Amino acid sequence: ENISYIWIKIPRTGTVSYRKLFELYNTTKQSDIHHHNTYLQAKNFFGKYPGFSVVRNPLHRFISSLKYIKQEKHKCLTGKCNFNREHCQAHNVFLDFLDSTERCIEFLQTHFIKNCLLKKNPVRSNADLLRPGINNIFQVEDPFFITSFFSLQTEFAYYPNVKIFRYENLSEFNDWLHTTFGYDTTLLKPQNSSQDVSLSVNVEDPEFIKTVEMLFYDDYKAFNYPFQYLT
Repeated sequence: ENISYIWIKIPRTGTVSYRKLFELYNTTKQSDIHHHNTYLQAKNFFGKYPGFSVVRNPLHRFISSLKYIKQEKHKCLTGKCNFNREHCQAHNVFLDFLDSTERCIEFLQTHFIKNCLLKKNPVRSNADLLRPGINNIFQVEDPFFITSFFSLQTEFAYYPNVKIFRYENLSEFNDWLHTTFGYDTTLLKPQNSSQDVSLSVNVEDPEFIKTVEMLFYDDYKAFNYPFQYLT
């Protein structure tokens, strides 16, 4: 009996490699290839099917995200972007905070609180105007690109009807794909498009790690990834 699933694609969890594998079979229900939809969004579009997803250590995922964002902005500025002009402009986000470890930590702590919630603006008195908006923080008109990297994995996939696998143990995921759909996962061609991108941020700095643990606190808790500094 064929079972239909919705694939919930969390950014920086190997989605490009798996999309290419799934396209060889074209039987798995999946959201638009350029968008990373949450389970609730995808379910509303495709129907009430169960889902599956891959999650990743929040620290490693965020470091990978920063590298990828930097890479895509460079492509945008040098005319090598793979998207159309409108989408390319959305990649041209403010990244000066990556110039140093101290500036990165200050930027993140200035704008975000626990679980990537935006900090209130103390200058504004009207309660409806207290949160500045992620588009203003990153100085881009369309925040669709940057938002997914500051969205929690719990927001994407932490639902009773979604089967969760770990990026750190993809062999379990591959076995499930083979058993459930008959996919030949030896055809996978792993890709890390940002592995050669360097950051001027010391990602081993304790204050940086503590900040990331604050940003993605619920991801650590929900998916049982160990904290290094928070509890």
